Amino acid sequence: AALREGLPDATQWIVLDDAEVVSAVASYPADAVTDADRTGVLSVDHPAYVIYTSGSTGRPKGVAVTHRGVVNLAADERDRLGVSSGSRVLHFASPSFDASVFELVMAVCAGATLVVAPTSIFGGAELAEFVAEHEVSHAFCTPAALASLDHRGLDRLKTVVVAGDVCPPELVSRWAPGRVMVNAYGPSETTIMSSATGPLVPGRAVSIGSPTVGVDLVVLDHRLRPVPVGVRGELYVLGSSLARGYVRRAGLTAGRFVACPFGAGGRMYRTGDVVRWVVAADGTWVLEFLGRSDFQVK
Repeated sequence: AALREGLPDATQWIVLDDAEVVSAVASYPADAVTDADRTGVLSVDHPAYVIYTSGSTGRPKGVAVTHRGVVNLAADERDRLGVSSGSRVLHFASPSFDASVFELVMAVCAGATLVVAPTSIFGGAELAEFVAEHEVSHAFCTPAALASLDHRGLDRLKTVVVAGDVCPPELVSRWAPGRVMVNAYGPSETTIMSSATGPLVPGRAVSIGSPTVGVDLVVLDHRLRPVPVGVRGELYVLGSSLARGYVRRAGLTAGRFVACPFGAGGRMYRTGDVVRWVVAADGTWVLEFLGRSDFQVK
């Protein structure tokens, strides 16, 4: 109640310590909620959240992402990033950016602590001081935001994920030594992260890695035929982590989530990103990002 006056009236707020709310909550049974208590049965393929993205068009469109996709994301984050109940995860991304969901899932689905940065902090020395003061162990940053930080003195920051833009090799040289640094890639339409690297090593080429949990990746030509290793093509994403589509935009959904010509069919998402398969230093196949097939700024 002490915070209510500072909040806008355009939203209906539930004031947790209001007498009426306390009384109403006390009237409900303490048992776990079941499907019988809901207005309908909840499926793993129902939307978990909607995030708005403009992409190549400049017109915002809502992407409906499923619970199944979020489960896959949580599993990959726990394994790849080593997040546990003892971790302290930075919550720095704007809620208009699906990286904020990435941060929330990383913390909540591992029972970790979520360290929420004030909205007045945008990077630089202020963010570095906040990370050090609150002993953050796991953080996501865009390459531009990470480049504004001084890596010295952040010894408790053991895992750093970069995504959202091309990661330059010099950033890896600064941040990878002494910690796990991962480069991730993924459109909002594929539950945030559809490929990621293992721990980056200074001096090696920076790829966007290989498929994450619940994802298959194919590189195709303009006739939807697979291209050989080392040949440029457009990246398509398949698998259970695909979003349901764009909310109330059936035509746009059909144009980007296209029929899959391989195996048992299904759908695949056309990313518009030009990539090629290359062989990494450890002998694994990874994707090299080369640019866009349209005019979207990446």
